[in-house]
Amino acid sequence: MGCGGILRDKIGNIASPTQPEGYYPPLLKCTWVIIAPPKQIVQLTWMTFNLEQSYECSYDNVQVFDNNTELGMGGLIGTYCGFTLPPILLSSSNIMTVVFTTDITIHMDGFLASYTFIPETNGK
Repeated sequence: MGCGGILRDKIGNIASPTQPEGYYPPLLKCTWVIIAPPKQIVQLTWMTFNLEQSYECSYDNVQVFDNNTELGMGGLIGTYCGFTLPPILLSSSNIMTVVFTTDITIHMDGFLASYTFIPETNGK
């Protein structure tokens, strides 16, 4: 599984890349753009989550954005770090962007999340 990409499959996973010792590498910025068909939204469910804990998630974090177009990022849904599994997240449009950023020190196991597309009426 690579560091970022454009995802259009109905069901899939995203995960932090790992080094041979099992931890994510330093100084990463991975961006996944998940694009559902029109009239569908993206549901993101976290399976594992273990990032460096910091005040306001200022070191290692995952940011999830709600997009209205394929160009650039929309509104911020949330920024997550630490050991607590984030909630299930729903986009308000058919595009969601997930950005994973790490600093140079303290590396953990990372995360695994699954996504699926659902009709927009189910999530609103």
